[in-house]
Amino acid sequence: MTATSYPKGKIKILLMENVHQVAVDELRKDGFSVTCAESMPMEALIEEMKTTHVVGIRSKTPMDAELLKHASKLLCVGCFCIGTDRVDLPWAAAHGIPVFNAPFSNTRSVAELVICEIIALSRGLIDRSTECHRGAWFKVAKGCYEVRGKQLGIVGYGHVGMQLSILAENIGLKVKFYDVSAKLNLGNAEYCETLDELLAESDYISVHVPRTDSTRNMFAAPQFAMMKPGSFFINAARGEVVSRRVGARHVHGDVVALGEQLVECLAVLGVAEVELSGDIVELHLEADVLSEDGKLMMDPHALAAALKSGHLQGCAVDVYPTEPAKNAEGVFTSPLQGCPNTILTPHIGGSTIEAQRAIGLEVANAFKAFINTGATTGAVNFPNLELPLKPGAHRILNMHKNVPGVLSKINNLLHSVDANVTAQLLGTDENIGYVIIDVNKEVSGDVLSMLQKESFDVKTRVLI
Repeated sequence: MTATSYPKGKIKILLMENVHQVAVDELRKDGFSVTCAESMPMEALIEEMKTTHVVGIRSKTPMDAELLKHASKLLCVGCFCIGTDRVDLPWAAAHGIPVFNAPFSNTRSVAELVICEIIALSRGLIDRSTECHRGAWFKVAKGCYEVRGKQLGIVGYGHVGMQLSILAENIGLKVKFYDVSAKLNLGNAEYCETLDELLAESDYISVHVPRTDSTRNMFAAPQFAMMKPGSFFINAARGEVVSRRVGARHVHGDVVALGEQLVECLAVLGVAEVELSGDIVELHLEADVLSEDGKLMMDPHALAAALKSGHLQGCAVDVYPTEPAKNAEGVFTSPLQGCPNTILTPHIGGSTIEAQRAIGLEVANAFKAFINTGATTGAVNFPNLELPLKPGAHRILNMHKNVPGVLSKINNLLHSVDANVTAQLLGTDENIGYVIIDVNKEVSGDVLSMLQKESFDVKTRVLI
């Protein structure tokens, strides 16, 4: 029988954005052909993707459907970070492409950065340091606090949120958290029933949520107004969590009906005129605060306004709605620049040597497991399957449309060639199904040919 596995040395892996060398070494040691690039013009990237089997990115390179449609040989994608929002996950799944990430490896680094920022903000360290650099000397205690006994509110109690919770308690902070999913609280951390409750009583708010439709624009003018006066805001999650403006247009004289709860918020943000009549607020707006669908929409200008007014005493931001594609001078702008007691960092939450090395190993190992055994453990858009290899057997890996009767049809095909099935494992998501089948080596080529002709087939390969 003709060999059906693709030679490992011909599997081309493209790693973008200075992925840690340990990932390159691990993959080359396993026999793969690895190409590295910091960045590429889109035209060049499209050409490269046409011959690429595996691609790894960090947080800048877009893997949208427009690009992925050129990657006809692509087996899988790896995000060498926590976030996977640069990848069109549904499109990838529909085309049999699992996407892996590193949800654990940089949690400590992000949590440590937040702890550092909590202390720095509480003491006004950035402003005092800037003053000394320019030759000024302002030794002050006003507005400076110990963090012991203060309350940290964590929005999103996932891997980073939990790690932060543990570290925060160890330096004397009281911890409360809000999450849309039920989570087991660690240590003495307490769950808040609503986000509004958490905002109103916390001295520090730290955001650790993924980018989803429900979290996009999660923090706008109303949320900043609900925060405790003199509190601090920290965002090391995703830039889209803080609302941004959707277009430059002036709507002076327009009227928006809002609840009474927003009056304080609007006053903080300097709205031109607020009139209260019963339970209706009429706003005479002089700034761009309306989205195209008429809903109240505030961008980072709202956070800047809350800082400049003194409603918030400081903030630390590590992520932004749009970020420069490469390191350079003069490429970054934000309405938060120049705001008092404001720490701005260039998306470095997970940028430590330890984290990048751990991420490199985690994703490289996921690549090797998928290519060598078909394991999809840890894939964020695909059924998670893992089956020990059977000595002497050939392994069929079939991705298919999740429609009724597929497994029955596959088993009928196996029966038609008298296949000896030594192991079989099926998993399905809403639209995609994945089955791993170990069969006797004499029939694997025939099974591959038959499956590829079926209407339900998305992608099939054989490991020998």
